[in-house]
Amino acid sequence: MVKKIIIVFLISVGLSQSPDSLFIKGVSQMEKGNYELATITYETILNQGFTHENLFYNLGNAYYKLGNYGNSIWAYEKALKIDPLDKDVEFNLALANTHVKDRINTPETFFLLRWYRVFKSSFTFFQFLSVSALLILLAAFNYFLKKQYRVGLNWIPLQICLVSSLILHGIILDKYWDSKEINEGVIIDYEVPVFSGPFVRNDGVLFKIHEGIKVSISHDQGDWVEISLLDGKKGWVKANQLRAL
Repeated sequence: MVKKIIIVFLISVGLSQSPDSLFIKGVSQMEKGNYELATITYETILNQGFTHENLFYNLGNAYYKLGNYGNSIWAYEKALKIDPLDKDVEFNLALANTHVKDRINTPETFFLLRWYRVFKSSFTFFQFLSVSALLILLAAFNYFLKKQYRVGLNWIPLQICLVSSLILHGIILDKYWDSKEINEGVIIDYEVPVFSGPFVRNDGVLFKIHEGIKVSISHDQGDWVEISLLDGKKGWVKANQLRAL
């Protein structure tokens, strides 16, 4: 009870501070080994509505030090959504995933599709959009030189820019659909029973999953959410047992 009061007090004090000062405070707490206080500080920043890849990265590190691998993986996943090219986050996420108990073997996909998925997840929506806009700009500049100044440039670079931009726009559209249609989350409780419906019944437990496993969220029904795993298994868990990505 005393511990809960202290945590509530710390959060209330944190709400009166700026995100920058709280972040510096969290870094200081990490350096002193006060990982639990660091998680409270970083979560306070999130509760104020501020997000940044470094914030999620530090939060993931603090949770990892506490052995809270579910929240650690959630934080690293959030950081990678902001910056998919951050190798430090990628390495720490892989390290945290070694502690996940549930191993789901999925069928091998066609190698071209696998390469496409890796490429699509390697950059953010806005990074793809920026490169595509640059290609269109280069194509327009090339066309302007040919028409305005009769510069004898080859048509091939113009065609390459336009085709590449078209392909990137297709990937951008695919990522947009993914963001709208696919809701994912990470289990944060150590062991979670998955029920056949949004209710607690001993004979309704279908299987159990553990912290850190990534799931797809199919439906949201108040205190319950329906989840599905990569191997096709489905069921219902309590909403507070996972964190949405």
